[in-house]
Amino acid sequence: MTDNRNLVYTRQFALLAFATCLTFRMSRLPPLMRQAVGTNDLFVLLLYLLLDAAQFFVVYKFVATGGKEAIQDTVFYKVAGAMLFVNFFMKTFMATAGTTAFTTESLFEDIGTGSVVVALLVTTGYIAAKGIRTIGRTAEISSFLIFTVFTLNLVFLKVYLDISENLPFIDGEVLDILKRGDKFFMWFGDATPLLFLSIKPSKRNPTSLMYGLSAGFVIIGFVLMNAIYGNASEYVVNLVVKVAGFNQFSDVLGRLDWTGIIVWLMLAVIYISTYLWASGEALKKDIRNTLDFVTGGARWYVAATNYVMPVALIVYAEVRKRKSAKILPTKEAVGESES
Repeated sequence: MTDNRNLVYTRQFALLAFATCLTFRMSRLPPLMRQAVGTNDLFVLLLYLLLDAAQFFVVYKFVATGGKEAIQDTVFYKVAGAMLFVNFFMKTFMATAGTTAFTTESLFEDIGTGSVVVALLVTTGYIAAKGIRTIGRTAEISSFLIFTVFTLNLVFLKVYLDISENLPFIDGEVLDILKRGDKFFMWFGDATPLLFLSIKPSKRNPTSLMYGLSAGFVIIGFVLMNAIYGNASEYVVNLVVKVAGFNQFSDVLGRLDWTGIIVWLMLAVIYISTYLWASGEALKKDIRNTLDFVTGGARWYVAATNYVMPVALIVYAEVRKRKSAKILPTKEAVGESES
């Protein structure tokens, strides 16, 4: 049975895929990958994107064909949900830490980390609690501004580009490149949270287009970073913001990197909210069965640890104390005899 609370339109699914598959791949990932593999970064990126595309269309097939509804009452689904919860927790932690670090180090240096974390989690937590339909509508409302800023920043880009900095495409042994480039799986597979929603079919299906655009923007971002910064790329903190600063209208309007900041923070909020929502969905089935669990066999384990463990600890501590009391005089006597 379809849960209407998790039912989104196809265009909302497409925009959520766009946001989750773009946000951190186009900001912090490019300099990290350049630092790890040099000019091989585009080669390594394309390998990741091929794997990611295959994973994305498996997720889309599962959701579009009602896979969730077919297995949501099975034990396998509950176990899979618990395993994915760990995945979502790590990705949420990474995204929150990255957003907080950028905010405190590049935007508001006088604001404490704790304040930013609290503000971010309150905002994203509230949106996540409202459900995936609210997150989908947020993505819809934000999409016009996001696409406009991205497009205008690329069209009116004003900076010297040395495209040769992207070459050689493959420099060195492929096996060695793969070993140095295997650190970045955390930045991919971001369609996984969408496993827990359902799609309302529509005549127009922009899913492939939106996913293709996200991959295209990421590739363009890598190419631009290499062409602009070259070997200094590893010092770029947030590529989206940096590129937004190289605008033809900056001479007239002043610095325009704030447009990149606004758009990227919007994407980060959508990203984290989606992962928080998915974390709750991943454990929902297990949480519903918690009462049966805690009143069943688990109660004896809790009782044993509550009542037996303190007694065991105090007995063990007393034994250790007595042993120490006997050993100490012996050591002192030995020391006196040696002296």
